[in-house]
Amino acid sequence: MFKQMLDPSLSFSIRLKKGIQLFLAVGLTLLFLWLLYKVPYQMIREERVRLLGETKTTGEVLLKEKSSTSTSFETPWHTITFKYVDNDGYTRTEKVIMKEAYWQQLRPGSVVTVWFARAKPDLVRVEGMVESEMQTRLRNWLEE
Repeated sequence: MFKQMLDPSLSFSIRLKKGIQLFLAVGLTLLFLWLLYKVPYQMIREERVRLLGETKTTGEVLLKEKSSTSTSFETPWHTITFKYVDNDGYTRTEKVIMKEAYWQQLRPGSVVTVWFARAKPDLVRVEGMVESEMQTRLRNWLEE
């Protein structure tokens, strides 16, 4: 196609048409590759594992932390470290980022509701945990 675009024996309109076709082909290919790059594969895998079933249990808050901010534009992170017991009887410890309103209500020793995936017990959710809007939409869509 590139040779036809440069061939002087062809009319200008044919060469222009070939040039536009080449431009569109390259542009659409790059757009497709960029969209593939943006697909949240890790999030999709996590939600597929959760679809196999989740167990609701309680956990105990061990540590409550707030990150420091380095600039006036940065929002501090509110995290908790908690422990829970999975279906096999193992005590697991996880750390999650919480919404500030929930974080303020918790103290070390507080009880939190924990959902963990049966197929992967270290994949947990906690009430008040910060999750992306895309992840919650994906979960709702898959559960329907």
